[in-house]
Amino acid sequence: MNKKKVLFLVPSLSMGGMERVCVNYANLFARRNYEVTILNFTYDDKDIVSHLDQKVRYISHYQPIKNLLRASMKDIMRFNFRVLPWNLWMKVHSAQYLYKRYVREHYDIEIAFFGSEAMKIISGSNNSQAMQMGWLHNMNLEGDIRTLGSYKKAEKVYQNVKNIICVSQKAKEQFVEVFGRNSDIHVVNNPNDTKAIRTLAGERKDYPHKKRFTLVNVSRFVDYQKGYTRLLNVCKKLCSEGLEFEFWLIGDGVDFEKIKQLARQYELQNIVFWGKQANPYKFINNADLYVCASYTEGFSMVMMETIILGVPMLSTDVSGAAEMLDNGKYGLIVENSEEGLYNGLKNMITNQNLYNHYKLKAIERKDYLSEDIIMDRLENIING
Repeated sequence: MNKKKVLFLVPSLSMGGMERVCVNYANLFARRNYEVTILNFTYDDKDIVSHLDQKVRYISHYQPIKNLLRASMKDIMRFNFRVLPWNLWMKVHSAQYLYKRYVREHYDIEIAFFGSEAMKIISGSNNSQAMQMGWLHNMNLEGDIRTLGSYKKAEKVYQNVKNIICVSQKAKEQFVEVFGRNSDIHVVNNPNDTKAIRTLAGERKDYPHKKRFTLVNVSRFVDYQKGYTRLLNVCKKLCSEGLEFEFWLIGDGVDFEKIKQLARQYELQNIVFWGKQANPYKFINNADLYVCASYTEGFSMVMMETIILGVPMLSTDVSGAAEMLDNGKYGLIVENSEEGLYNGLKNMITNQNLYNHYKLKAIERKDYLSEDIIMDRLENIING
């Protein structure tokens, strides 16, 4: 029997949460005897690409901006460049044109894994035999409109993608509310490579050593989404009250230097910036509490990884938190505000009984969503 060919279309492949989920899915599909291709059309990161199973084919169709007058004849013949910034390129061209431009082979399953750009490209598919699927990690209408041009254009894109996979019940509810569509929408939580995560968590090379009660956060430094400024505001207030703790921040991004400067301004010597780490699991595993301070999330990859490692967690009330932590039974969920973060962190640091309670609950929760359960659910959708 011929293997089914699966395409994952992504706008980038860097060390972000959605990118890691994509790599996990690609590897899991490959292990279930699918022929898997990841097609990336902007930029990538060799660290995350190195995590792909050797059976997964990786293709980059990145076309840089070039001056048409200076382009070589080969570039002109192959149209191996673009003359517009990416956001304008996406708005100017039709979904059908973009699909033909980037998807150059026949696939049985076409997946827009994240990003409005990928969703638009798949919505223009001319492959009537393929199943089209679009992953919705969180509802970001403002971002969709910014990328696609208007609400009507975004609505048309989502209408033309047959199956929408929402990574949390909350994401589904938000999608239905925004676009009014309620057919062929499925909830499938993100998978994790449990064995690999636990193995990496035990790595001893450059192992971080904590000196006192230690908090940890792993995410891309995008302040408007991840809430770093309010997190540092809370840390400043807790330190002024004499609470002793250390906070490890793992990752990089556009606001990395801004947040480092704010920490210096606040004289927060207990904040340690580790930068981007190929193996963040050893940091999570060696900390006392994982903290999600985000304004918005999908079904957070790093929160799932924290659960797998049995590390206690505190999270703002973002999409996916209630499902992962069973409405606060297995981790502390706080109001999505600076005040909520402050009260929650203060309680976890100062109330030993509360912390011990969630430490035991975190261990109970370690195996609640295995990759086999997730893949079985997804294959049931694929097979109808």
